[in-house]
Amino acid sequence: MPKQLRWSAADCSGDDGFLYAEHAASYTVLGKAGEPVALTLQAYGENDKLIDDYSARLNGIVIHELGADAKETDDSPVIKQTMVNFNQNNNPGFQSAEPISGVALIQATVPETCAPYAVGDNGCMLYTDGDIAIVGRTVPASLEIIKTQNGDITGDVVYAGKPGLSFETEPAFTVVGLDTGGDALSSYSGEFAGGLVSNTVLDLSTGLEFGTLELDISDQKTGEHKITLDTSMLEFIKAAPFPETALDLPLKLVISEHDQTTGIREAITYFADKDDTLRFGFITLMDAEIPVNKEGIMFTKLHYYGESLKQLKEDTGTDYDLSDGSHLQAALDGNSLENLTLGFKPKAGSEMSKEIKVDPYASELKDIIVTIEGLHDWLKPADKDNEGGLADPEALLDITGRFSPGERTFNRREATR
Repeated sequence: MPKQLRWSAADCSGDDGFLYAEHAASYTVLGKAGEPVALTLQAYGENDKLIDDYSARLNGIVIHELGADAKETDDSPVIKQTMVNFNQNNNPGFQSAEPISGVALIQATVPETCAPYAVGDNGCMLYTDGDIAIVGRTVPASLEIIKTQNGDITGDVVYAGKPGLSFETEPAFTVVGLDTGGDALSSYSGEFAGGLVSNTVLDLSTGLEFGTLELDISDQKTGEHKITLDTSMLEFIKAAPFPETALDLPLKLVISEHDQTTGIREAITYFADKDDTLRFGFITLMDAEIPVNKEGIMFTKLHYYGESLKQLKEDTGTDYDLSDGSHLQAALDGNSLENLTLGFKPKAGSEMSKEIKVDPYASELKDIIVTIEGLHDWLKPADKDNEGGLADPEALLDITGRFSPGERTFNRREATR
C-alpha cells in the first residue's frame, strides 16, 4: 500500500502566487479555458520511492480554479470529481469531470484513503496520505481584437525632431482572451495576461524615419486590454528635408502565439487623422541693420516646407523658445566679437523668446554673423554642406550710421522677401 498519493506537478510554489515574468515556464499549461484538463497522480512508498504497481478506485478528488494570487474566493469554480480508476502502470492520468471555465491556477486535492483490508473494528489501521497542490494553469484558446481606435493629434501638427506627441485621441486596440467556445474571458487579466507585453509588436507603415514604438497595455475593465502607443518619447527623425506629409498612416498590431494561445496575425488602425501632418520645420533668423548707438532686434520666423521643397511656408501658430538650452554667438571675419552684447528677448507676459536683442554699439560694423547655437533639433535648418545633417540658424547683422533719427531696425531679408 502506498505511503502517499501525490500530484505530478511542476514547480508551482510561488509565495506571491503567479507572476508571469517568473512563472510562465514553471507553471505548466494544462489546457485552455473551456475544455477539461488532464491531471496525473503518482503513488509513493517509503523514502519517496515510486511504486511500480498500484491500482485503486479513488473518490473525493476536488479541483479548484484559483486566481493569480493563488487564493480561492467564494465564487471560485469547484469541480468534484467522480470516481477515478487509478492504475500506476497504465492509467495514472485522468481528465477533469467538467471543463475549466476560465483562465486560472488549477489546484487539485486527493484525500487520504484507506485500503479495504486495512479497515478494522476501530477504523482504518493504515492510511495512504493524500495531497493538495497547484498543478498548473489554464490559458485562453485565442485572442481577439474587439475594438480599434484611430488617433487624432492635438493641434494637427507634428515637427520632425521634436520628441513626444500629444493626442486628443490615442490610436488603440482593445484585446480580449476567448475560451474554446469563443466567449470572452473576464479572468484573462492581471498576471494571467502578462504575456501580452513581450509578444505584442506595433508597426507604423511609412517611409518616414521614427524612433522605437513603445507600447502601453492597460486593463480598461476586467479582461479587456487597451494597447496604445507610449508617445511620451516618440520622435520622427529629422534628417533630409521633406515636404509636409500626412500622418493618417496604418498602424499594425501583431501578437505572436504564446502559452499555447493563438495570437493575432494582423490588426490595423490609423496612427492619426487625415488632417494631421508631419513637417520639416526650422527657424529662420532674419538679417538686420541697426543704427549706431541704438538698441535693435533680430527677428525669427518658424518656416516649414509645404507641398514641395520649393514651397516655404511660415507657421505663426506654433510656439517655440529660442532661449531653451541655446546661446548666441557673434563673429566678424571668423573671430568672436566679444564686445557686442546679444540676448534673448522674452515675449510680453511670457518667458518664451522669439527675438534677439542687440545692445547699443558705438561704431559701425558690417557683415557680423550671428548664430543661435544649441537649439533643439526640431528648430534647426538642414545643413547645406552635410546631406542629412542639421545646422545652427545664422544671419547677417550690420551696425550702420546711415539711419536717420527715429528710424527702426531695418530687416534686409524680410524686405527682399
